[in-house]
This record gives sequence, structure tokens and C-alpha cells, in this order.
Amino acid sequence: MAPEMEPGGMDAWARTAERIRAELPTMKAIHKKIALYILEDPQCVTFSTIQSLGESIGVSEATIVRFTRTLGFTGFTDFKREVQESIKLQLNPYVKIALGELHDLAKPTQIKKLFQYELENLKKTHHDLEEKVVEDIVEATRRADRIFMCGFGVSQYLVKMYEFLFSSNTDKPFVAITGSVADYIPRLSLLRKGDVLLVMTMPPYSREASQVAEFARARQGRIFLITDSPRCPVYAMAEGTILIANTSLLFTNSYVGHVAVLQTIMNMLLLSNRRQAVKKLKHLGDLEVQGYKDLCSQEPT
Repeated sequence: MAPEMEPGGMDAWARTAERIRAELPTMKAIHKKIALYILEDPQCVTFSTIQSLGESIGVSEATIVRFTRTLGFTGFTDFKREVQESIKLQLNPYVKIALGELHDLAKPTQIKKLFQYELENLKKTHHDLEEKVVEDIVEATRRADRIFMCGFGVSQYLVKMYEFLFSSNTDKPFVAITGSVADYIPRLSLLRKGDVLLVMTMPPYSREASQVAEFARARQGRIFLITDSPRCPVYAMAEGTILIANTSLLFTNSYVGHVAVLQTIMNMLLLSNRRQAVKKLKHLGDLEVQGYKDLCSQEPT
């Protein structure tokens, strides 16, 4: 049976998806987690059982049923039928310009287009940012004894950047989880109940990030995820997720959103304990001044 169409060309699933997006700001956190996952890839409903979908998102089957009923469906089967009737072909929402096509443009135009896409990534990341998740990360960080952050591939350099920011502005222990299994297992073994793990991962999602998150979950650590899509394997394990816009004219990941989010989290941490932050910065400033004095007093060799 063909999907019901309105005069404007919007089928039943498109109307439902539009409603879900409109209701996102007022949804319960657990329902929002389901909604974001389905909006990212509606075909996950088409090809999944309720059991497998629940496992992928990290929620119970009953929660999925309740979510579909808030949308006016009798249950998951009714909801799935609508998506199946409407989704015939999954289209990539971001049409990438072929490398050759971009190459043929004038250099100033290339720069303008590439820069514009990064600005759009930043705008979308800001638009979709859930302030509550940032607040939860900041509060969990304040309460935890240790902060762990993992990233592999290019993401490891973002971990190093945050490690510098964090260590420069706080006295709380920070443990970077990067490199090979042999490199990070000794550090990861320090994780205890209540410690915070920030997972940074982008396509192709590293198996190591999933392994680290599984370890933290077994130790009852608090897991937060920074990634580009609910399809990330760690999504189901995370207490909260910040989604980063990752559109590119070429075939590389974008990291402008990551830097902005990490800087925002760091600044919120500083604001949460302004007196300690000022004291820490003054101490570092005094050490820096002393360091320059020591260098200037040394005899040239």
C-alpha cells in the first residue's frame, strides 16, 4: 500500500518526524534518546525488531512502546508499519560535492565554500546542543574523584587538547585513554564507581572506544558521549550524548563543533567554582613568571 500523501507531498512518516522534532525540547530524556536515534536513521525501525532496537538505543522494549503511544500509535508494530510504508529509499541528507567538482572552482570560491560549511557545522551543533547534558557533565565532573576521557585516531588529539585545558584550570586528576590496548589498560584500570568517562568518537567508530565504555559501565562509571550520530555504538551505553554536526564538502570529519563543545564545558566548570579557578590561574601565572625569570638569569652557553 502506498503511503498516504498530503497535497504538499508530505507522507505520513514525514508528518510524524516533523512532530517528533517539534516535541523534542519537551520530551522526557529517555524518549528524546529514542527520538534522536530514529530521526537519524528511520530505516533502523524498518529492519529491526523491538528487541534489537531497544538494545541498540539502550532502552527497554516497554519504553519504546510508551514512546510510540505518546505519538498516537497503538504500539511499536503500528509505528513500524508507518515507517515501512513511507521509507522506500534511504537518502544521505548531506549531498557531498565530488572532489573533482570542488577542484574546478576558483581558489577563493573553494576557501569560501569550505569555510562556510564549517560555520554551518558550528551553527547546527549549537542549535541542537542540549544544555542539560552539558550541565550534567559539569556536575558529574565536579563530584567525581577522577575524570577519564578516551579518543582514538584523530580524536586522541582532541583528548590531548582537553587534557591541557583541564589540567591547566583544575586540580582534579585527568586520565587520557588513547593509544593501543597495552597503552591504556593500566590507566583505565584506575576507574572506579562514580568516576566520569567522556568518550570522543567519530566515523569510523573505533572498537577501542566501545571496549573502554563497556569497561566503565561494568565499573559503574558515569559515561558521556561526544559524537556525530546516535548510530555510534557507544550511544546505548551513554548517560548523556552531545551530537556534533559533521557535514563536509569532501569526505573528512569536521571537528569545529568538538572544539567549541569542549571549550564550553571547560568554561562552565570554571564558572561553577570561580574562586578556585581564579586561585589556580594566579598560581600558574606566578609559576610562569618565575620560569621566565629563571630563563633570563641563566648564563648563555
